[in-house]
Amino acid sequence: MEPAVIGLIAAVILTAAVGLGLLIEFRRTRLPETRAGRHLQEATKAAQEGEFEDAKAHLLEAVNLEPDLAAAYKGLADLSFRTNNVSDVIKYLKIYLEKNPQDMEVRFRLIPMLTTASRYREAIDLIDSLPSGMKQQPRIVNLRAVCLLDSGQPKAAISYLEKNGLSGAKDDPAHLTNKYVLALAHKESGNPQQAKRVFQEIRESDPGFQDVDQQIIQVDRMLVAGERE
Repeated sequence: MEPAVIGLIAAVILTAAVGLGLLIEFRRTRLPETRAGRHLQEATKAAQEGEFEDAKAHLLEAVNLEPDLAAAYKGLADLSFRTNNVSDVIKYLKIYLEKNPQDMEVRFRLIPMLTTASRYREAIDLIDSLPSGMKQQPRIVNLRAVCLLDSGQPKAAISYLEKNGLSGAKDDPAHLTNKYVLALAHKESGNPQQAKRVFQEIRESDPGFQDVDQQIIQVDRMLVAGERE
C-alpha cells in the first residue's frame, strides 16, 4: 500500500473520529437516577482525571446493570479510542448502533475505524448504507475510494471517483485529495501515463500538494521502463 494513502487515511481518521463524545455528552446530558446512571457519572469523573481503566470499569458495570444503556457503549468506544484500541472502538460502536441504528453521526465515525483496521468490505458496506447526501461528502467519497484502492481494486476506485469524486473547484483540498487518489489508482492499475497527467493537473493547482513531485518522478521511471521492454 502506498505510504501516501496511509497518510490520507490517518488524516481522515483524525478529523472524523477524535472525541467520540464521552466527556462532553455525559456532561451535557441528564443522566438517569439509577445505579447505572451513577456509574456513568463516576466514569465521566474518572476519565476527566485520566483514570481510563477506572472509567472503563464503571461503564462496564453500567451496561451489566442496564444492557440497553446505549450511551455507555459510546463511552466505551470513546475510551477505547483514547487508548488506541481500534478493535474495541469498532466492537462498542457496533453494539451502540444495534441499539441506535438511526444515529448517522456514529455510523460516520465507525467508517474510518474499519478502514484503519483494514476491514475494507465492512467500511464500504457501511458507506453504502448512509443517506445519499452523506455519501456524497468529499471525505466519505475519499474513504470509499481508498478502501477500494487498498483492497486491490484500483480500477473500481477509478470508476467510482470518476462518477462521484471529481466535482468542485480545482484548488479545493477535497477535490485535490480525490484526484490524488485517482492518480494513485491509475498508477497501481499499470497506467503511468494517465497517472502522470492527473498528478500534473494537481501540481498546476497546488504545487506543494502531498508528494506530487515525487509521484511524477516515479511514474516517469515507469514510463521509461515500459519503453525499454
